[in-house]
Amino acid sequence: MATKEQIERLKAIEKVQNKGRGVCCVRDIIMFLEKGMDAEALGICRGENDKIRNYPDVQVVLYEIFPEYKADFEKLRKLFGW
Repeated sequence: MATKEQIERLKAIEKVQNKGRGVCCVRDIIMFLEKGMDAEALGICRGENDKIRNYPDVQVVLYEIFPEYKADFEKLRKLFGW
């Protein structure tokens, strides 16, 4: 489960992405994390990985929250050579 501090860091990072417009899928992740719905948040991470990986600062926080997401990404990176 994400800590309040991790959620706040994720919010702060998300707000400044895309010239202040933020990242829609990250807002959805934040919403689920705030509700304690970690499985749903992780599902978005996995489903929207192609977008999220464009934001390394977001990825760092998500890796802290979901170590399994980092493991998934590492497998994909090896498979596809990212």
